[in-house]
Amino acid sequence: MIEPIRSEKLPNLVLIYSYISPIIYGKSIVILLDILLMKTDILSLIDIKLLVDSFYGEVQKDAVIGPIFQKAIHEWPVHLEKMYAFWQTLLLEEHTYNGNPFPPHAQLSINSTHFERWLSIWCRTVDTHFEGKLADEAKWRAEKMATIFTSKLKFMRG
Repeated sequence: MIEPIRSEKLPNLVLIYSYISPIIYGKSIVILLDILLMKTDILSLIDIKLLVDSFYGEVQKDAVIGPIFQKAIHEWPVHLEKMYAFWQTLLLEEHTYNGNPFPPHAQLSINSTHFERWLSIWCRTVDTHFEGKLADEAKWRAEKMATIFTSKLKFMRG
């Protein structure tokens, strides 16, 4: 079995050892393309950054939650760094995040509709780039957060 190697320039592309050449026409090219494009699990901070960056790229374009994020986040690089650390801590068990993610959300005019859209975009983004145990965990944790945040907001607002 070929062991995947990660590249910082092409984060979710599985690179093949150079001894697999030359490539022949026909089926061999299709097989090689399948190998090059195969999804892997979330393995590193590089993967976390790909996930977070892709997700927020979609969020910013979304008609429902995009305007909320654009209004709330004034310094995107700072926010993205915080999200890298958050998901790195949750998924990779590398404790780089310190904080409480709920209070900033308590100030916003958001409800279950917004969290449903957030979760939908998150899960679609995970599925686009990854598959495996940690990819499933990323979706599960996001679902739990959406449920908890929605419940807390309902309780706070009466």
